[in-house]
Amino acid sequence: MADPRAVHGPRRRPHARQGRQRPHGRLAPRAARDGQPPAGDAAGRGRLRAGLPDPGGEASRGRLVRRRRFRAVRKLPVVFICDNNQWAYSTPTYLEYATEHVADRAEAYGFEGVVVDGTDVLAVYREARRAIEKARSGGGPTLVECLTLRMEGHAVHDDAFYVPKDMFERWAENDPLERFRTWLREHADLNDEQEDEITSGVKKLLNDALSRAEESPLPEPSSLLDGVFATPEDLDTPHHK
Repeated sequence: MADPRAVHGPRRRPHARQGRQRPHGRLAPRAARDGQPPAGDAAGRGRLRAGLPDPGGEASRGRLVRRRRFRAVRKLPVVFICDNNQWAYSTPTYLEYATEHVADRAEAYGFEGVVVDGTDVLAVYREARRAIEKARSGGGPTLVECLTLRMEGHAVHDDAFYVPKDMFERWAENDPLERFRTWLREHADLNDEQEDEITSGVKKLLNDALSRAEESPLPEPSSLLDGVFATPEDLDTPHHK
């Protein structure tokens, strides 16, 4: 969803969770906002406030650069996950920037950047967990760059003819689901019965969620702008020191 108004939530929420939105650089300001605890919330200053998808194709947008610099200066507890799928629409990343990795830029902003194999579930989990713990302990932002490949076009109208076929074939051999399934069978004794149980449970969870969504009444049109603009009470509260 490209429009932040499409995701509504309570303004005074107990959980520091950001709704799923289309991961474009234009949403960086929202992560910077969500990275700051409410005024007077001393306990919230060590709490992870936002984790924002940060696609490689957005890395050159000026507003994204400015927001990263702002977060570094304020040492906001924000973790940025860059899904570097190697193509910005039809432009390969080597024509987007001169550094080898997007994560190489993090040092210039003043925080840590790490590169991880995005098809390795456990490696991504390890680095993400470390970045989250660092943010929660006051260590500031971290940029985690996950190397992947977009296995289809930019959108339904795009057949990705510009991506070399052998590149698709190479990355298809590293399907993250298959890699993790193999690891679980070799190191965690996963058997067919357990896998079927997990698969059935996930399908039921998704189907139940879909049913709830389809059966839910449409929202009232009058609620369209709820939570979009600051209320007078919010304006009276100091948001900086």
